[in-house]
This record gives sequence, C-alpha cells and structure tokens, in this order.
Amino acid sequence: MVNKVIYIEAKIEKNVLMMKLAAIGDILAIPGFLALVIYFSQIQNKNAYEVILLCFSSAGLIADVFFTLLELTKERKEEPPWQRV
Repeated sequence: MVNKVIYIEAKIEKNVLMMKLAAIGDILAIPGFLALVIYFSQIQNKNAYEVILLCFSSAGLIADVFFTLLELTKERKEEPPWQRV
C-alpha cells in the first residue's frame, strides 16, 4: 500500500512538472510566432504557401497568447505546508 502511494505521488509530481514545462514553452513560443507573423506579413508578393504559413503562424500566436493568459490567470490552490510531499 505504501509503495502504491509513493508511486502515485511521484506520478503527480511528474505531471505537475510537465505542466509547468508546457507553460514555459508556451511563453517562449510567443516571440517566435510574432516574428513569423511580422516576417510573412511584410512580404510583398506572397505565393499561396506563404499565405498559408502566415495564417498558421497568426493562429498559433493567437492560441498561444490565449493559453498563456489562461495559465497565468488561473487560481492556484495553495496547500498547507503539512500536506506537501
């Protein structure tokens, strides 16, 4: 029983770490999407491929900003120190 509890706690800690890394990745991706949008929007005679890339990079920028704002504004439940692992 104790081994099962330790395994579950380790799995929870791993999931929390992965969520934090995903949030950091989202934050770091915003400047990249912004650079792509600026680059593709400044091209004068765009072909179909460049228009598609502009649309996808714009959608990625909007989605990334939205998910980052959700992550930064969500309420966090702080556990009391005696319940922390």
